[in-house]
Parts: sequence; structure tokens; C-alpha cells
Amino acid sequence: MPDIPISKTYLHDLKKLYTDREEKRITDEEFSQRIDELREREAKSHDPAVGRILLIQRLEDAEKVIADEVKKESQRKQAEYALQLQRQLQEQENEEQRLLQEQMKRTRERYNYRRKIDNYINRLEGDVHNWQIMYTWLQIVLLVFSATTAGIAGIDGVPRGVVAFTGIIATIAGGLLTTHGSVIFRSDLEMHH
Repeated sequence: MPDIPISKTYLHDLKKLYTDREEKRITDEEFSQRIDELREREAKSHDPAVGRILLIQRLEDAEKVIADEVKKESQRKQAEYALQLQRQLQEQENEEQRLLQEQMKRTRERYNYRRKIDNYINRLEGDVHNWQIMYTWLQIVLLVFSATTAGIAGIDGVPRGVVAFTGIIATIAGGLLTTHGSVIFRSDLEMHH
């Protein structure tokens, strides 16, 4: 087959036409019509002495080469797009994983904080309970020894040392009640704040 030169304009237009078809910018019918126009234009640009059949054969060979190039380019672009999509999905999955871990960390921190607060409140309630028991016993001691002191002070024959002793015990119980009462009151305030 004699070497028939094909114009660069034809090759450029042919590649653009195949690319438009591959990327679905034109229909197959439009593609067929435009490729026929391209062939006709290229055939007219050659010497009429060159056999039309040889020229058509040469043009079809060029079209096959261009079609293969465009198809390979399209496959490469699709592979790049798929890879890019896969990267985006991986990044999205990593971000979701990071957010989930962050949420779990915040949940653990809240749980630990609540547990510490609960322990602190339980300890304060236990302290208040203990102080209230001690306060109750001091009141009982104060009442018993105050009544005993008043009762035995009026009886003749009871030594003054015994009366003084019961009075001292009642005074100590009263002093402790005053001190412990303010401690219980402060502890109760702390627990409610």
C-alpha cells in the first residue's frame, strides 16, 4: 500500500470526535455523521489521482489508532477517578473513625467525672450521717447529765464533787454540740452545692 499522508488537522479533529463520543457529549448517530464529514473533507484535500479506496482504507486505519488511544485515555481517566473516589471514601471512613473515637473519649470522660462526683457526694453524705449520729449522742449525753446535775444538786448528802463532775460533763457535751452543729451545717451546705 502506498504511503498516503494524513493531515494533522484531520487527526486532531478525529481525536476530538472520538473523545466527545467516549465522554457521551455526542450521540452515535451524530458521531457517524461527523466522521463521514471528516473523511470527505480529508479526501477532498488529497490529489484526486490517489485512489479513493486506498485513501478510505488509510483513514480507517487512522481511525482505529485514534479510537484505541481515546479508549485507553478514557480507561486511564476512569481508573484515576475510581482511585480518587476510593481515597475519598477512605478519608471519610478515617474521619468517621476519628469522630467516633473522640466521642467515645468524651463519653468516658463524662462517665469518669460523674463517677468522681457520685463518690464525692456519697462521701459527704456518709460524713454528714456520721456527724448527725454523733450530734444525736451528744444531745442525749447533754440531756442526761444536765438533768442528773439538776436532780442531784438538790439532794442533801450528794458530794459536791459528783455534782460538779456531772455539770462538767454536761458543759463539755453542750460545747461539742455547738462546735459539731456548725460542722454538720457546713457539710450539709457543701453537699447541696
